[in-house]
Amino acid sequence: MVAAGLLAFSFFALALGAPTPDTFHLHDRRAAAPAGYKANGAANPDDVLNLSIALKTDSAPLVQKLLDVSTPGSQNYRKWLSKAQVEELTAPSKSALTAVNGWLEQNGVKATAGATNQWLNIEVPVAQANALLDADFTVYKNADTGVTAVRTLAYSLPKSVKPFVDFVYPATAFPVQATKGGISAVYNTGSSRNGTLTARAGQADPGCADAMTPKCLQDLYNIPADPATQNAN
Repeated sequence: MVAAGLLAFSFFALALGAPTPDTFHLHDRRAAAPAGYKANGAANPDDVLNLSIALKTDSAPLVQKLLDVSTPGSQNYRKWLSKAQVEELTAPSKSALTAVNGWLEQNGVKATAGATNQWLNIEVPVAQANALLDADFTVYKNADTGVTAVRTLAYSLPKSVKPFVDFVYPATAFPVQATKGGISAVYNTGSSRNGTLTARAGQADPGCADAMTPKCLQDLYNIPADPATQNAN
């Protein structure tokens, strides 16, 4: 009798157009931790994780504009783009920002702007990160280097958010061992694999092997941090 009542209620809710749950969908997964890393116990649920959310963008407008300004005979030939113009051309859609920020706010998380407009940074306790991403953040330790990291082997995103997110860093990205010359090895994250970065110039944070940022490029190529003073630069 109770089961029949619940079934009738479910049909009633559907008839009224009640919202369906925003179910999780797997977004990234790796089969195992990289060589040398072993699980070393559950992460403290109160420890705070710094996570960066990379939003998907459409690079086609920027590519077309670059071709336009670099093609002899074009009306825009040699009319180089400003930083603001590049940011405008590579900005995530309003739909992406609305969906991702709305999802975070519903879960009591406030995002801050990242290095570029394609990134959102959040700080959340391990327990909340597990719930937010349907993940299992665990402490992993590299027996060879002694390096420890709180990582998950997989995470998921709500159906309403998944289309707008490229990846969450460094959820499944493990630290790499840096040598004097730079980054010596790169571990694949999920189904995508970066090629090994051989160091020819400067040194960068090991995390640059998994997510390249302007700061990483500046360190790798020894680009001075001081603003240019010559008009010709």
